[in-house]
Amino acid sequence: MTRQRREAILQRAVLEAVALTHHFRAIEVDQNPVPGGGYQAMTGHPDLEIIGGKHLKVKEDRTFYVELKTATGRLSPKQIEWHERATDYGASVYVCRSRLEVLKLCFEKNERYGWTIDDGLDNLLRQLL
Repeated sequence: MTRQRREAILQRAVLEAVALTHHFRAIEVDQNPVPGGGYQAMTGHPDLEIIGGKHLKVKEDRTFYVELKTATGRLSPKQIEWHERATDYGASVYVCRSRLEVLKLCFEKNERYGWTIDDGLDNLLRQLL
């Protein structure tokens, strides 16, 4: 299985897992629509933008970016440059290598903002993390 295929499988799993958190939604942002149809890769941009908020109302520092990498994957020079520029402007950018890392990040932000989540999901996340 190719590296791109492994990352695509990871991305799909993360999208499904984040949807279970109730307060976060993940948006795939690694491709740009182009005139006439189709998509063009956005060089350096992280794979996902995750938006969080009580009832999904976006507020300060509740949007963050996640670059997904396999266990051995490395950031490209363009990705490093994008991450540095974004963090210089105050954005939060993370590199995660598993679905659990992304869920842990959402869970930590959930607690930081004092949001409550479904008890069943809360228990599941605590067991997984």
